Amino acid sequence: MKLLFKKTWFISTLIIGLLMIVFFVNLWILSLKMTSPHQDDNFWLLANNLSDGGYLNIVALIFVWAFYISIIPILLSGYSLLKKKNWGFVIAVAYFLGFESGLIVFQSINNYLSIFALILIIINIIFVVGTFVLLVFRKKQLNLTKDLQNSGKELQPNQAKIPLYILLIDIFSVVAFLTTFIIPLYSSGEPGSIYNATIIRVLFLGDTNITMIIYFLVNFSIFLGIFLYLAKCLSYYYFDKERFINKSKTLVSYAFSATLIFFLTGLIMDIFFTLGGDTVQTISFIPMLLMCVVIFAYSILLGKYNVGYLVLSKESKIRYAKIEPLFYVIVLTSVTVLMLL
Repeated sequence: MKLLFKKTWFISTLIIGLLMIVFFVNLWILSLKMTSPHQDDNFWLLANNLSDGGYLNIVALIFVWAFYISIIPILLSGYSLLKKKNWGFVIAVAYFLGFESGLIVFQSINNYLSIFALILIIINIIFVVGTFVLLVFRKKQLNLTKDLQNSGKELQPNQAKIPLYILLIDIFSVVAFLTTFIIPLYSSGEPGSIYNATIIRVLFLGDTNITMIIYFLVNFSIFLGIFLYLAKCLSYYYFDKERFINKSKTLVSYAFSATLIFFLTGLIMDIFFTLGGDTVQTISFIPMLLMCVVIFAYSILLGKYNVGYLVLSKESKIRYAKIEPLFYVIVLTSVTVLMLL
């Protein structure tokens, strides 16, 4: 199997196979019945009844057109397979990711898709991300970039398992970020009638709170970015362990920043509603605390990884102290003291 993954034709065939699966699953999604009050309609029926002039009919027609147009990226992928290029596959991945994202946005605004349709959309997103990973593998095999070239450093026995542990940390970082979808941004109301501002309610329960809809769309966009970056990190894990570890640092930082924004948003909403006289509380700090644990664990592993190279260094270079920073500090301190006189 490892030998097959070194063959560009095999990887290309897998990519086209996944794209075809995504294509037919999209056909399935557009054919599924919607929820009330359109339980007798699907995208095809609504698009055919454009004479009704409704907003939903126009949106359905756009999705139907977008589905037909998605045939073109698949054909471009076939062309890239024959010409041993990559741009056709990139267009296909970007197009299908945009199509699935459009369905998510449609659901968050209207809540007309069934739970089964949402499950199919999530499966399609996973397939598209998997295609992205295979695309990076193919790019490596075609030598279209030197970005994934190995730095030539071999891992020592005491370092061999560190990349695996960091991979687990990367996965846990994504999981920690996903908790922002299920942990309430804030909770308001009296016991017995408490409203939990959970982002996932927008997708599955039809929450019409405009603030939650906007934040869901923003959070979902961040999730796609983090998920795709994780997919890219996975490719480095197989080709260049050192760069994988460095890229993981960026991934962890992104995830922490996203959870920090979630916490600050929950805190601001808490203060805003409290000043308005409402009873509000928030536990939006939980994802951020989880990411703090992740950062701590990553720092320990990174330290152990770097120590491995320092211990094996055969010669130590004498480094003379640089006095310029000290000089600048003395000057700034002197100026500050003079200004206070």
